[in-house]
Amino acid sequence: MKKIIILTVICALALAGCAEHDLSSSEVISETAPTTEEPTETERSEPYVHGDDGYFNLAEEGNQFNMRYQNEGTCWAFAGAAAIESAYYMRYKSAVEIDPLEIINAVYNNDKEEGYFLTDGVRDKTAGGNMKIIGEALSKGFGGLTVDNMDDLYSIKPDDLKEYIKEKGAVAVSVYDSSGNRGWYHDYYIMRNSDNKDTNHAVVIVGWDDHFPKEYFIDPAQNDGAWICYNSNIGSQGYGYLSYETYFRDPVAFSVTDEYSDVLSYDCGTEIDSFLYYGEDDGVTLANVFDKPGTLSAVGVSSLLPEENITIEVYTDDFSKLLYSQDAFLEYSGYHTIKLDKPLEVDKYALAVRYTGPAPLESDSFGFKNTNDITFKSVIKKGQSYVLLGGKWKDLADNDAKELLQTDFTPKNACIKALYTN
Repeated sequence: MKKIIILTVICALALAGCAEHDLSSSEVISETAPTTEEPTETERSEPYVHGDDGYFNLAEEGNQFNMRYQNEGTCWAFAGAAAIESAYYMRYKSAVEIDPLEIINAVYNNDKEEGYFLTDGVRDKTAGGNMKIIGEALSKGFGGLTVDNMDDLYSIKPDDLKEYIKEKGAVAVSVYDSSGNRGWYHDYYIMRNSDNKDTNHAVVIVGWDDHFPKEYFIDPAQNDGAWICYNSNIGSQGYGYLSYETYFRDPVAFSVTDEYSDVLSYDCGTEIDSFLYYGEDDGVTLANVFDKPGTLSAVGVSSLLPEENITIEVYTDDFSKLLYSQDAFLEYSGYHTIKLDKPLEVDKYALAVRYTGPAPLESDSFGFKNTNDITFKSVIKKGQSYVLLGGKWKDLADNDAKELLQTDFTPKNACIKALYTN
């Protein structure tokens, strides 16, 4: 058997308690606006007013999302809620309200067998989080809705990001927020930081202004231009203007739908997702066996890399007969739902995905660094998840699965979801 290359990826999406990288700092952001600070540059005699050229704001185009003040260290949940609301409006042209505190509960509630749990004495409003764990939690369904796509736009270029926002809605990003790089200038809440590569706050990009004055920023900018953001530090007081020269990371966008009645899955999601990879000439095929009658209409999969080709296959539960096959292309890294060209009436069956690139596989690893606030538990049972090895299906719950896969972690469930419609 070929030696399997194991890619254990420490995702860029670090935790944010409005301290996204280092929860040990326990930084808590106040619900009220930060103390304003005047820029050192001389003010213009008249406040800047944008024109139409090089300017776009989703809200002014009718897009609807709530601009609320965060509660303590919950910027990640408020940013995620706004991004989901924006995506919903882009899709359905109607508004939906997502409660950020319900997002936090979906992630950290104790009424589950596996997933993320808070250690004793830790409050959910200070534990922190990020867009990825929001996507993992809400892709299983919440309040009649389902996150059906979570695009990780880490490689997107600025002009392409603008087009993405115009077409699909707001994008959440992580930035570094400190009293020395933000404040009010006229009616504009400005932020700029070009040097610090850490991030400790989540905001949502809703537009841009290519001509926003460079002299408005406390930390002097070299060029005009800013991203227009919803910032839960100031809530409904206005938009934040983030200089184009400010470092940000982890751009993530969601798609949300109300068309699925049930979502079946075994994985609970980990911040370090482990991937199996055989090499460019071979694929990795993983499968889950599900036992629920209904109409299988879509398949949920994760992808480490953008522009990946996969093949979806449906077998009888003993893998003896192929019932359905469909190729798909994943444009972005992240989580994606692929609609079946022909929905299937199913009962007990095996749902397989063949990956040309690294195949995501749940592990027992805990990926949040520098925190003792959160624990993680994953569970696998016999007959749930399989990997195709040497032409034979191997149960990932077998005691020798780790040895055969030559992994340095204990393999758990395949990251494959089955989505039903009524």
